[in-house]
Amino acid sequence: MNAVDAEHRAHARQDLKARELQHRTNNLFSVVQAIVARSFVNRRTVQEAETAVRDRLHSLAKTHAILLDKDWQGADLAEVVRTEMSQYADRVSIEGPSLILTAQAAQNFALALHELATNAAKYGALSNHTGRVHINWSALKPNGHHQFIFR
Repeated sequence: MNAVDAEHRAHARQDLKARELQHRTNNLFSVVQAIVARSFVNRRTVQEAETAVRDRLHSLAKTHAILLDKDWQGADLAEVVRTEMSQYADRVSIEGPSLILTAQAAQNFALALHELATNAAKYGALSNHTGRVHINWSALKPNGHHQFIFR
């Protein structure tokens, strides 16, 4: 390979990385816009909305840290669940097979789990000092159809 070919390939790799970065940035902005919009629903005060935005963005940041550590190749569901539930670790049991989520699925799942944990802390088992939560999941293939069950 001559110097011109090497330079051309290096430039092509750089362009590919730039497009990938732009794609991820656009996805992140879309998620942040959805978080902000959702955080104002059913809030009585700006302070309540601000707290919701901050908490949701913190959840997203934790998931991004997991994804960065894995070079954006995905995240193990167990790690996403453990990270999101870390605040309640002594009161939460987690059980399920290793399942790798895509980056987008990991972000969405972490945000959904954040909402469930917030509700449990406000109104459910985590709203008192003795309540416990058991989280489990399974991946089945009955009759050749993939099925994911999360409890």
